[in-house]
Parts: sequence; C-alpha cells; structure tokens
Amino acid sequence: MLTIKERQQEAEKVFATYMILPEKEKTMLLAYSTALRDRALLDEHTKQTSAESGTKQQTKVAEHSRQVETE
Repeated sequence: MLTIKERQQEAEKVFATYMILPEKEKTMLLAYSTALRDRALLDEHTKQTSAESGTKQQTKVAEHSRQVETE
C-alpha cells in the first residue's frame, strides 16, 4: 500500500500530465471519468435498493411464518 505522501506524489504526477494535454483530450478524459463515477454511483444505488428490497421481503416472510405458527 502507498503512504499518504506517496499517494499525493502520484496524484501530482497525474495532474501534471493532465495539464499538458490538449483541451480536446482533457475534455474526453473528464467525460470518461465522470461516466465511470456515475456508473459506480448507480451500481451502489442499485445494490442498496436490492438489499433494502430483500430485507423487506425477508421481514414479510418472517411475519407470515409467525402468523401461520399462531393459527
């Protein structure tokens, strides 16, 4: 694993490389990184929604089982 200082140095190198790129390439990289971020956020939201849905379904099944047991 990298130390905080090493990560900072790596980020500075990446930024320096980015700054020397032509504007068109900067725009393309920004669009690509934004798309990757958006996809990651969407995937995270989908997983959370699925987990919440699964939990609700498990709760309903457990409640139904309790009702059947008491009858």
